[in-house]
Amino acid sequence: MEGFKTTVFTKRIVAFNESFVPLGTNCKNGRPIAVIWHEAICGRKKEDIISSFDTFFKYFRDVPLITLWLDNCSAQNKNWCLMTYLVHIINSSESATQTIELYFFEPEHTFMSADSFHHQVELSLSRHGKVYDFSDFENAVGATCSGKTVVKSMQHEDFAVWPSCVSNYKLNKFVNRPYLNDLVYIKAERGKDTLLYRLCYDEYCPLQELDFMTKKGAEKAKSPPIFRTAPRGICSAKKQDIITKLLPLMPENRKRFWLDLPESDVPDLCVSDDIPS
Repeated sequence: MEGFKTTVFTKRIVAFNESFVPLGTNCKNGRPIAVIWHEAICGRKKEDIISSFDTFFKYFRDVPLITLWLDNCSAQNKNWCLMTYLVHIINSSESATQTIELYFFEPEHTFMSADSFHHQVELSLSRHGKVYDFSDFENAVGATCSGKTVVKSMQHEDFAVWPSCVSNYKLNKFVNRPYLNDLVYIKAERGKDTLLYRLCYDEYCPLQELDFMTKKGAEKAKSPPIFRTAPRGICSAKKQDIITKLLPLMPENRKRFWLDLPESDVPDLCVSDDIPS
């Protein structure tokens, strides 16, 4: 695009890429899964991230055992909303999965398979050249790994308001109360309203039961969630700034995406966090 200064100093919309990347190179299901969306569709709150997990688990709905290694991020991967969701999906009729295992990397680890994949996305974006709209971004992500990447482009109706059904009363009844920050392994098994966990990486360490919901809470956890009925949108000032400064520099066949972006009174995720639920 021409007009270097104009393009550099004009805010963009934020794009999200929640990646599920297989370990090694000879996995049976060895294709990376990239779940993507942008801030006009939905934000990056914990329930939004969990909706990307939901897309992943339903994609592999016939796999009996799913094992994930996750970054040790308390805000994104260690919260009671995600624990509640695990009970939901492992007991859902939409999936035949029998067991889900989550392993958490040690803090300050240096490398994950996802890091390599994200580098491949960066290279693909560079090769793609000018990324004018979200379809260009989607195509660039899909071209990674020799075109073997599965891209799931989320719409607003794919996002749900996932509840947290944790009971502090039940947690406080533990002799040694478990804290999510200390958990290194979590296991969900079909037919159970509780989870199993470990506090150390020793596989011979006995599993402990995480009974964190009341009976009523477990029923709510397993109930169908409420899905979003409208996109999040972006603030009008940001959209107008893009239309005024960047659209004149774009091909005609890329302008419609920007003109059709929904507007609403929401924070600009370039500079602010989203409004808590």
